[in-house]
Amino acid sequence: MYCVILYLYAEPTTVDLHVDGITDICTKEQDINFIFTGFSVLGTVLSKGDLLGPAGVEVSLRKVGEDDVLQSVLTQAGGQYTFLKVLPGSYDITATHASWTLEHSSTTVECFW
Repeated sequence: MYCVILYLYAEPTTVDLHVDGITDICTKEQDINFIFTGFSVLGTVLSKGDLLGPAGVEVSLRKVGEDDVLQSVLTQAGGQYTFLKVLPGSYDITATHASWTLEHSSTTVECFW
């Protein structure tokens, strides 16, 4: 289980700017504030010898060294999964399936900037 990608999330996700050179917030040197809400952690559970993986594999997210599952998802077509709004820190990601034995079932990721 590899191929982990991180994306940064903030709110609001977009801000409409109408720059008129007189009354807009850029001209007035005002700040646009965004609130960080976490990272998205995207990954893929791969089938051995293939570029894609199976759907229906359970993937769990835990803080390193802790037993509590923070998020749990099932892989989609191609073996892809996503955890949303993951705060900065180190996490263990573990894949399990009731019928299959997984050769490499876990990895650790660090979400920092």
